[in-house]
Amino acid sequence: MPTSRRSAAKRRSVFAERILADDVHTLTPAILLFLCAPLLVLLSQALRHTYSFGELGFLLPFTVYDVALATLGLGVLCAGLASMRRFAIVVTVFCGTLVVCLFRFVEVWQAFFLPHDLDTQVYLVTPIAVGLTGVALWLPQRVRFPAALVLAVLLGADYTLFIGLQDYFNDLDTFGIGALAACAWILAAPAFLLRHFKRPWLTIAGRILGSWLVAIELLIFAFAKIPITPPTG
Repeated sequence: MPTSRRSAAKRRSVFAERILADDVHTLTPAILLFLCAPLLVLLSQALRHTYSFGELGFLLPFTVYDVALATLGLGVLCAGLASMRRFAIVVTVFCGTLVVCLFRFVEVWQAFFLPHDLDTQVYLVTPIAVGLTGVALWLPQRVRFPAALVLAVLLGADYTLFIGLQDYFNDLDTFGIGALAACAWILAAPAFLLRHFKRPWLTIAGRILGSWLVAIELLIFAFAKIPITPPTG
């Protein structure tokens, strides 16, 4: 029995050495941070209660599946960046875009969308953001950081449209703060956890996810552009 236990422990150690990066001292905090949002969502759905505006805002980003997947894709891209500093810069740009656009949502909407009649083309923002994220996951390492910065702005602006156009939203109140917290978690928490895995594994996972995102983008764009005619009696 002791021999079998030592053998199992050795196999686990070899497996960990193959997939985990050398610096794992922050692995436990990363796991705890990753578990925070799922536990909060499960608790929110399990208890019978009246939802607060902040809680509704926190739950909203998880229901926008395509943008959430694209943000996870950006997280995989960030996890493979060379330094923690670059990772922090991308997260800051993403959150900064959300804060600025949400706090000045009416002004942004009137300045960029209404003058150019783009309010009728808002549906194109999401498939473009999702598709570009999928393509970025196939890019070589040397251009991933600037690509991640561009995607952070684009996905932050895309999330802003979903949050700002809600009936509950009123500038950066409790609804907007809850939504901002969820968006920040969707990008930062999985990416921080994935940084503890070796880069080749992230490259493989990123390219698989990138292919899915491109396929999703094509489906979204097709459904948005193809007219659906109701059946005639």
